[in-house]
Amino acid sequence: MTRKIRDEHAKKLAGKSHAERIAFYRERAKKMEKKIPALLKEIEKA
Repeated sequence: MTRKIRDEHAKKLAGKSHAERIAFYRERAKKMEKKIPALLKEIEKA
């Protein structure tokens, strides 16, 4: 799974500038921050 994600990111970031790479990862982090509460609730149920 990790390799798949890493490879997808590499394809999306190919040829991008440093600033574009940072923006990409910031956006990904914002999305994950929104998902974390739901993921934690699922873990607590298990």
